[in-house]
Amino acid sequence: DNYGRDDPEKTAKVKALYEELDVRGIYTRYEKQSYQRLLTLINQHCTKLPREVFLAFAQKIYKRDK
Repeated sequence: DNYGRDDPEKTAKVKALYEELDVRGIYTRYEKQSYQRLLTLINQHCTKLPREVFLAFAQKIYKRDK
């Protein structure tokens, strides 16, 4: 009933629920774990290709806003 509505009260309810569920914290942990996994895979599998290219891509997508 509240999600996707153009009503400040409904928007506030959705934001409060997100905070209660710690959606930002969950995403931050997921992002960090995914980045670490990606770095591990790059280090394990980049034997013939330049590792720096893949590391540069990984750094560009880590903690981006969009």
